[in-house]
Amino acid sequence: MKRTVIAHGLFLCAALAAAAALAAPPSVELTTTVQQVKVTTDAKGVQHSKVVPMDRALPGTELVYTITYHNVGKQPAEDVVVSDPIPEHTLYMPGSAEGADMDISFSIDGGKTWGKPEALKVKNADGTSSDAQPKDYTHIRWVLKGKVAPGASGTVSFHTVLQ
Repeated sequence: MKRTVIAHGLFLCAALAAAAALAAPPSVELTTTVQQVKVTTDAKGVQHSKVVPMDRALPGTELVYTITYHNVGKQPAEDVVVSDPIPEHTLYMPGSAEGADMDISFSIDGGKTWGKPEALKVKNADGTSSDAQPKDYTHIRWVLKGKVAPGASGTVSFHTVLQ
C-alpha cells in the first residue's frame, strides 16, 4: 500500500511539473548589438563599405543596430513582437529595417500607435497634416508572422545616421 501511495505521489508530481511546463509562457531573450559602416577607398578610387564593430562614431557615421531574438523556452514562441526606439541623435535610414518573415511598422508618437511609413501623418504648426518623414520616427516594431521554435533564433536590424 505504501508503495502505491509513493508511486501515485511521484506520478502526481511529474504530471504537475509537466502541466506547469506546458502552461509556462515561452521565453524569448533579446540581444542588441551596434556596429558601424566603414567606407574605404581602394587604390583605383573605388569605395567599399563594410560593417565593423563600433569604434568611434562621429556625426555622419552610419550605425547598424541588430537585435537577435532567441527562444530559450521549451515551447514554441508565438506572437513574437520586437520593438526598439530609434536612438536619440540618430536619423533612421529609410528602407533599412529588415527581418525575415516580419511585418515591420513604425511609430511617430513614442510607440503608442504604429503604421507603415506611407500611412503615418504628422500635424504641422498650421494645423494641416503631412506625410511623416524618417526624422519623425520614434520606434520600429517587427511582428513575426510565424513561431519561434525552442532553441531557435533570428535577427532584425535597421540603420541610422549619427547626427
